Amino acid sequence: MVRHVVMFKFKPEVDTQSRVDFVRSLQRLAEDIDVIRALEIGQNFTQSPRAADIVLIVDLDDEKALAEYSDHPDHIPVKDMAAHLCSESRVVDYVID
Repeated sequence: MVRHVVMFKFKPEVDTQSRVDFVRSLQRLAEDIDVIRALEIGQNFTQSPRAADIVLIVDLDDEKALAEYSDHPDHIPVKDMAAHLCSESRVVDYVID
């Protein structure tokens, strides 16, 4: 299996409702994209300059499924939303047992 981890840092001006909408769009990915085997979202509660605001963890069968997920038509608007709302994001993809 492949684990896809993305950490998002919101721009300072992003309001609470936009943050909620973004998390909901992330949650819907599990319903909309059938190659997703598991999806978890965590929201940071600590204040630190190093901290991200949201983490998305997605498990997929293999690298082919990761590519399908990445290019899926239901994923594209979520990536666009992240680009609009976030000052940065970091990704790590790795193999799990």
